[in-house]
Amino acid sequence: MKNILKLLFLVLLLNSCKQDNYLITFQKNIEVPLTLLDWPAKIISPISMIYWNNFLLISDYKGDSLLCIYNLNSGKNIKRIPRGINTNQFLSPIDLKITDTIFFINNRWHNSAGKYLIDTSKNYQMNTLGDKIYVNNDIDRIYPLNDSLYIASGRFKEGRYALLDQNGETINYFGEYPDFQIGEDTIPNFPKFLFHQTMFGFNPNQKLIASVSRHVLDIINIKNIKAPVTIKRMLLSKYSYSYKMGDEWAYANLSEDTEFGVIDIYYISFYLSIIFT
Repeated sequence: MKNILKLLFLVLLLNSCKQDNYLITFQKNIEVPLTLLDWPAKIISPISMIYWNNFLLISDYKGDSLLCIYNLNSGKNIKRIPRGINTNQFLSPIDLKITDTIFFINNRWHNSAGKYLIDTSKNYQMNTLGDKIYVNNDIDRIYPLNDSLYIASGRFKEGRYALLDQNGETINYFGEYPDFQIGEDTIPNFPKFLFHQTMFGFNPNQKLIASVSRHVLDIINIKNIKAPVTIKRMLLSKYSYSYKMGDEWAYANLSEDTEFGVIDIYYISFYLSIIFT
């Protein structure tokens, strides 16, 4: 089986103060065939993978344990993050981010997030750092900007994003959804949120956030947290979708002629890598 992925590298050092909307064009595309490897661990449904200090950390959507830690040197495999509804358990899907040696885990369906250290000298034990933050049901993804500030996406009437404090309380809402589809500006926020679900990256030196959905990349300047500004909006590929909505429900369906789009992003140093299929 041959899968074709595009890997897009962007330098997150944008200093423009004027919002710009345009379709990205590629100077060069390289098609890379993917080869299946023998894998010692049973991964049922992987949703993300991170390389860290000669370890591979794989988030498993359907496993009894939601995180596989694989030592590339020794071949040892450890399962962590048990699935369940109790205090020290998690529900799929989880979002895993790493900053230096600190792991940030967003337990999306438990409406909580926390910071952890993995002790490789004690059988990969995970130790909690500080208190978890708990958020309301409207919040989907949370991303740490510093010890006391988080950006969140979710089902908000007041805007596309929310800034949260260290207790998970909302500081303010901001941002607008893309409107590249004809008539999209008249669609309510709920189905637009479902279609444009977001992944985040952050350049702390420039105070710039990358917000990436399947088809659109936004660059947000948060030097003034009271009034964050979207300074760049880039269409990665053209899209079209339909939706239906009730009082407490909604769904959005991708049209048949629209590419699947971005499946994951990675932010390292000044570079944002976008995996697009």
